[in-house]
Amino acid sequence: MSKISERPAIHMPSLEEDEAIRAAAMSDPDALPLTTEQLKAMVPLNSLRGRPRSAYKKVLLSVRYSPEVVAYFKATGDGWQSRMDSVLREYVEHHSKAGSTSLHEEHRAYGSNDPVSAGISGGVEQMEDE
Repeated sequence: MSKISERPAIHMPSLEEDEAIRAAAMSDPDALPLTTEQLKAMVPLNSLRGRPRSAYKKVLLSVRYSPEVVAYFKATGDGWQSRMDSVLREYVEHHSKAGSTSLHEEHRAYGSNDPVSAGISGGVEQMEDE
């Protein structure tokens, strides 16, 4: 069992002691009080920590890809997931500009022959060749 350490009692200064401390602090040129502008410019530390927020939010999703596709992108080195995202974005942009049909209607029109739905790697090559 660990022994609980006793904390020293906190001694609150009297009004006279507090005034003396305040006067000493105000007379120290290295410890001047903050200006109103400095106080307004302060932000909580936790808002500065961590990864910067992206301009657009991404969705956390669990997806299964064929081993060949994952191996190909991983072989490209660090940032492979971002490159995979950019390839998928390019596909969406290409197919959404192709006509006035929505992606959902286009998917329905392809049926099981859609290279992306079928998981055929030729789908990306086909897009590049067009």
